[in-house]
Amino acid sequence: MDKDGGRMKNDLLRKAVRALIKEEYTQVAPGGEETLGKIVFSKNRLDDVPKDEEDTPIERELYSALEQYVNENEPLPDHHTNQIKDILQSGNYSKLFKEPPGGVVVYRGMSVNSDWLSDALKLPKEKIPKSGEKEGSFAYTHYKGEASSWTLSEEETKRFTNRFSQWGVVIHARTSENKLKFLDLSGIYNVDPMYSMKREEECIGLGPIEAFKFSWFKKKL
Repeated sequence: MDKDGGRMKNDLLRKAVRALIKEEYTQVAPGGEETLGKIVFSKNRLDDVPKDEEDTPIERELYSALEQYVNENEPLPDHHTNQIKDILQSGNYSKLFKEPPGGVVVYRGMSVNSDWLSDALKLPKEKIPKSGEKEGSFAYTHYKGEASSWTLSEEETKRFTNRFSQWGVVIHARTSENKLKFLDLSGIYNVDPMYSMKREEECIGLGPIEAFKFSWFKKKL
């Protein structure tokens, strides 16, 4: 066999090996739509998946939206929120797009004024205790859209409260009561440059979240 023939054979062999490796890492169910390619965010992944797959146009848009949400605290557009719900429903790309562990409680911290708390507790402002909690089922929706930030750490929520507001509020929700309503960001943190937030135990609430309790405390200003 001449050198050109040997080189061509080796190139074909390398391509076949790469195809087998990519197939091993493919995260799309057989017959499923490859909206985000075979390997989502391939070129920006920090784990050991192949890095040579070009992003689809939809994939580039979703990557940009998530990066701005995680790193720049920008709102996540509702159409991307719905797209993530569809991905969770399909079971595709499950190394990155996954729900938090079942049966855990997640928390959202907020800063509110006396008017908000008075309405929520059905109490005059002067009768609001300095701290407490109230149980009862209610739906929470973020005022900027369907996506909202939550964490698996109750203590961490206090970091998100604005020090210029008088009251801190922590909303409690169970993942078991919100199927396909939370995206665990631990998988997304394996994508550059979102890995810088890896220390966070954060997840994204997708749409109205069924909460079962909120607690409050008066802050020292």
